[in-house]
Amino acid sequence: MSFSLENIVYTVLLKNKQTRKDDFILVLEVIREYCPSLIEMKIKDIMLEHKELGLPSFESITRARRKVQKEHTELIDKDAKKIRKELQKEYKNYYVG
Repeated sequence: MSFSLENIVYTVLLKNKQTRKDDFILVLEVIREYCPSLIEMKIKDIMLEHKELGLPSFESITRARRKVQKEHTELIDKDAKKIRKELQKEYKNYYVG
């Protein structure tokens, strides 16, 4: 892997098992890796200034998580995988019928 969002997500998933279970914790830790000083900012300011700060979107971070976990299955939390699969099934049932 070259230096990229996937590398940062891989590092975060490796260091902190909680990030494998909770995407909000993952986003927090990825932001901490990008720029540790941002952690002291109010969330409102981070959200409003994310482009100027050069932060990836939450969707990009979770997409990178899925990609990293596909390549590194040891970084998948089994309980979180089960829950995500159930949510996906509910989503399909709701929208597909």
